[in-house]
Amino acid sequence: MKNITINNCIFKTYLIGSMESPAKLDGGVGWRQRLTPELNKRQIYCFDPTREEMAKIGMPTAEFMTKLIGWQKSGHWNQFICAMRKIWRGVSYTEINKKTGLTQAVHIFGDVSYVENSKFLIWNLDDGDKPGGTIAELTIAWYRGIPVYLITSVPKTQINKSILYFLLDSGHGQGSIFKNQEELLEFLDKKYELKGEQEMQRKTVKSDSIKSIGYNISDHVLEVEFTRGAIYQYFDISADKVLSLTSAKSIGSFFSKNIAKSYRYLKVKE
Repeated sequence: MKNITINNCIFKTYLIGSMESPAKLDGGVGWRQRLTPELNKRQIYCFDPTREEMAKIGMPTAEFMTKLIGWQKSGHWNQFICAMRKIWRGVSYTEINKKTGLTQAVHIFGDVSYVENSKFLIWNLDDGDKPGGTIAELTIAWYRGIPVYLITSVPKTQINKSILYFLLDSGHGQGSIFKNQEELLEFLDKKYELKGEQEMQRKTVKSDSIKSIGYNISDHVLEVEFTRGAIYQYFDISADKVLSLTSAKSIGSFFSKNIAKSYRYLKVKE
């Protein structure tokens, strides 16, 4: 499977749902691990708090929860607030860039940034889950006009009325509920015209560095196969830009100067 990153994906999504008190007692890991590969196949990057929170808090989630409970019981509110601030606002620090030797600023997203940088949110709700911070994330998404897609077998009549409203009205009325992951994926494929890992038809070109070029005019996606075998897709490329590329005296030089580092891309094949 291709390595989908925050920089080469088509969309980003935040996987929200109970981690502190899930009914399945798995820390919320199970459903996220099952769904993430399917989303990655569709070139969607997943903000997964069960995987990424370690960078913010510096310890496993279970250990962090134990510390939070201890601070609550002992009334150590400064430690409690400081720790929760890392979860919601993220962490900022400086470090030395190993390549340049220069000091650079680093910011690790908090939960609010996960929401605000997502095309949509996916929430899994099992019967018996205690959502906790999920409700805050749902509210932020609703306020920002970001749709939330809920996977659940819980009947609508058993969902809190305000929660149900924020969900269904999220994304200016685009929020939806699905019975299972398969139903959600089918919906995403249709709504966002996701094509997964389908191959694009390419034509051979005369170039020392580029073997063949393909272009999807409806999606504005340029696919480039290099002579060494690697294949990349470049997004938001106009038809005029592709015409200029294919008609250039040096296709390789034109590509390097005008496309390679100027557009979002995805590595399709090593």
